[in-house]
Amino acid sequence: MTRSEMTIDIQALRKLIADVGGSVDLHAGHLADESHSCDCRYIFDDVHLGGIAEISVCNGIESVSEGGNDCPKLPLAIAYMNLLVGAANALPALLDELEARNGN
Repeated sequence: MTRSEMTIDIQALRKLIADVGGSVDLHAGHLADESHSCDCRYIFDDVHLGGIAEISVCNGIESVSEGGNDCPKLPLAIAYMNLLVGAANALPALLDELEARNGN
């Protein structure tokens, strides 16, 4: 699919936001915060502090046949965590901008 062929269903994305309570305000766990003793790998919101998603991290064993978990190493896992949180939190403003540009 080329960029010109991509379509975005703004209303479907707005419904997804409504389904989670009307706003998106996610937070990354302390995995990347060296000043905090907690190493939680969760993405959470203000209501679900136990987490709504968990970031998996490589267990240091390269081979799955030897017990490896085939997950990203810590720096990449942290980058994914921050990307997921940042993208979700930016989504409402992005949709507003797309609608404004499309004249909706």
